[in-house]
Amino acid sequence: MIKDEKKQVIQILRALAIIIVLIRHAIAQVSTDVFLNSIESIIICFHMPIFFIIAGYLFNKKIEKYKEQGFLKFVKNKMIHLIVPYVFWTVILWLGIQIVAMMGNGIKDKLIELGFEPIGIGMLIYGLFTYEVFYTEHLWFLYVLFILFVLNFLLKDKGQRKETLIIFFII
Repeated sequence: MIKDEKKQVIQILRALAIIIVLIRHAIAQVSTDVFLNSIESIIICFHMPIFFIIAGYLFNKKIEKYKEQGFLKFVKNKMIHLIVPYVFWTVILWLGIQIVAMMGNGIKDKLIELGFEPIGIGMLIYGLFTYEVFYTEHLWFLYVLFILFVLNFLLKDKGQRKETLIIFFII
């Protein structure tokens, strides 16, 4: 396969993975049907691993470039692409919850019922770092990808060893 064809295949895989994630989330939100729930259960097994496999493949293709730029620049770039959106959307949701909660106890009670209890800025910051107090659990993959990229960079060639892959899988 030539380089352009490989890029097309990766883009098609990404698009299919996105569609599969959307289908899974749509089914989860609206379905009580046994058949659709079964489909969702199957999709859950592979919908996010597809993204991680693509990310790992692309990371490995660029590993020499990453090594040349150095660890600090690598971490800075990954923070910009992964952690900044993670923090941005978490803060936006937090602000929205704070504003909506001020509109009355009925609305605040509904937010709490839905799992969006208003929290202070301290708990927001704590949740961003520990992932314990969290609104945007759907963004978990940004946090995890960042950690895996950094660990892979630090381990460099050791990351290709079978033992390391088993440890990553267990984690």
